[in-house]
This record gives sequence, structure tokens and C-alpha cells, in this order.
Amino acid sequence: MLKTLINFWFSPHQKPVLLQKQGDDIKEADMARILREDNSAILIPAWGFETQELAKSHVQKIKDKRGNDAFDLLQSEQTGKCYLPRIDCNDLRWDYSSHIVADPRITPPTYWHTLRRMERPKPQGGYNVLLAITGQRQYYHTHRQSTRHSGLWQRLSEGKKDCFAAWVRSDNQPLGGCLSEDDDSLRICTTRSARGVIFSREAKFDNDGNLTSHDWIAIFILAGILDKNPMKDDMLRIQTIRRHIYGTPDYEPSREDLLHDLDPEWIPALDSAIAGFRASCKPISLRLDRWRRMYQNQIKALQEDGRKPYGQSFKETIRTIDWQEALNLVEQPWQLEVVIEQKCNSDFSDAKGFYDPNYILVRNMLKRYQCSDERRNVLQQMVDEFVQIRDHLWNYSGD
Repeated sequence: MLKTLINFWFSPHQKPVLLQKQGDDIKEADMARILREDNSAILIPAWGFETQELAKSHVQKIKDKRGNDAFDLLQSEQTGKCYLPRIDCNDLRWDYSSHIVADPRITPPTYWHTLRRMERPKPQGGYNVLLAITGQRQYYHTHRQSTRHSGLWQRLSEGKKDCFAAWVRSDNQPLGGCLSEDDDSLRICTTRSARGVIFSREAKFDNDGNLTSHDWIAIFILAGILDKNPMKDDMLRIQTIRRHIYGTPDYEPSREDLLHDLDPEWIPALDSAIAGFRASCKPISLRLDRWRRMYQNQIKALQEDGRKPYGQSFKETIRTIDWQEALNLVEQPWQLEVVIEQKCNSDFSDAKGFYDPNYILVRNMLKRYQCSDERRNVLQQMVDEFVQIRDHLWNYSGD
């Protein structure tokens, strides 16, 4: 686990880096890499410091008070200023992250976040600032389990989805104070107020895995720090407007459709977010799309086998042979499903006089199968990627 930052350095032609300590080892890590690992963050409150000494002094005070919490300190090459993401504002990284794309219920029109209570002093030389992240982000989509939808639909609809966040100044000029910019166009800029757009295009499928539509989502964001009045708490105000358009696979909404009645001031941020999504994001990940096509091909092969004349199908081939011999013949996931339907029965049950769910029967069957570990792993992958997804009673153990 990364521990407290103890030192950092910069060379004239390098991106800003962090030097962090783990035991007695110094580990170098750039901020862009860290934010790719935490790929849902879009706005991070931070303390800004004019000098390295002021920042390190505050880090040491927090370390003495909080112990082994990790602090990622970042310095600007251009200005020498240092920025410390706020550990006490970590809840904002979830409450107001790219996950707001998936769930409109967590995006109120106006969101207030307390940065500092009036009675608490600011760090010496510290001031409020936001780290605005422009680039590819991801959110997690989940759905309630339902018998209305197939296992294929559930697998395609859930999981991480791409979106793109783009930020500009409130007057639509590019953000200054860029701390990190790499080949993947992930930029971290410092600001006290910003105008941003999160854009996503998510593919939607039917129960057979066929593409039916796209969801176009644009979230328009105004963020600003309010801390000028010493008699009030320091606050972060975030205002959002959400646009959600459904369309057929070949439909693409115009800029005017997404803006609807919004002012033209949103056009630069919206255009930047759309262009960024097209350049670096996908409506469905390539890996998931490959799996979808594999799954559909297996269904077709299973159906074709069922239409073969009596005695020529794989189902008839294994009917009279031992279960281990049948497993030896398996080359594709659909064939494993046929073997399990015919051969996996109560002989593989752990329970004495009770009903075991199918996943236990299949697990025991593969465990007793006399084969190499490599072969067993191949069959287990077939189970994970095909068999269990088609089995509605996979985890069912009775009412």
C-alpha cells in the first residue's frame, strides 16, 4: 500500500510526478496513471499551496494526526505550486463521480458540499481549489435481477461503461493550470470554477444479444467554490442538467437535440466531450462485444445440432457413453451444456436427501473428472462464459 509522500522532483522535460514511499523504497507514479486506476473521478477538491515547503508542512501535520493515510501531493512545473487532494472530501469522489451517468437519482439539480466549516482554520498558506479531470472515465451500470431478462442481457447491460468528461472555464476558455497531460488525453487542471459536460453513448440489447438502440446521455455541470465570506462555511456548489435521448442504432442526435433549451455557452464543452468520446470510448467494450458474438454463435451451433437427423447429433452421440468419455468429446461451450444436461445428476450431490443447486453439481462433476488442470480450467471457463449464464436455476436451492 502506498504510504505518505516524502519527496518529489521534476526535470524540465518531464510530466509532473509523485514520489511516494513504501517501506524504504521510493516509487514514482504520475497523476494520470493514478487517475486511470480511479477512473470514475471527475472533480477532486484539493488544498493549494504556493510553495513546496508549505505543502509538506501540512502533509506532516495530517500525518501526525491521522497516521498512515496516503497523500498524493502534486506540483505544477510552470508555477511551482503544490496541490493536495482532500482526504476529508473523499465522499465527493463517489457522490459526484462519473457514476452519476448511470443513476439520475444521485444527480440533484443543485449539489452542495461543505469544504470547510467556518470554525475550522485553513492550513497555513492553503486555499481551496478543484482538480478537474478531462478524459475518458468509466461508470458502473447495474440492474435488478429479473426473470424478464436473460442472463445474456444481464451480462451485456451490467458492468463498466465508457464516458468522456470535458471541462472549460466558466467563460468557455480552456482551463489553465494543467498539471498532467499524456498521450491518452487525460488532463488534470486546477480551477475554482468550471463548466463541464460528461457524455456517454451506451449500447442496448435484447434478450438474444441483438443491438436494439443507443442511450445518449449528456450531463451539463457548473461547479464553483464559494469561500469569500469569512462568516460562512466554505462550500462547493455543483449544478447539473441531464439530457437522456433514446434512439435506434443508426440514429444520432444533433447538437441541438442535446442542448435543447440550454444556452449556446455550453457548445464548446459539449463538442469537446462528444469528440473525446468518439476518439477514445466505445458504446460497448471490444472484449464484451467479442464475448457477445461468441455466445450467439454457440446458440446457433446448439440449435443446428438439435435439427440434425436422429443419431447424428452430439446429443445422441453421448447418450450411451460414460460421463467422463462425454466430457472428453467436448470442444465447444454448447457441447458442455449438452453433457451437463444429460450426465450431471444427483450422483454429484453433496447433500444427503436434499436438493443441491446446479452450480454445486457442476463443480463436483468437474472436480471428479480425471483430466489435466489445464483441461479442467478450459471447461470451467466454458461454464463461466456460457453454461451458467443460460441456466436459470444455477443458484436455485429450493423454496
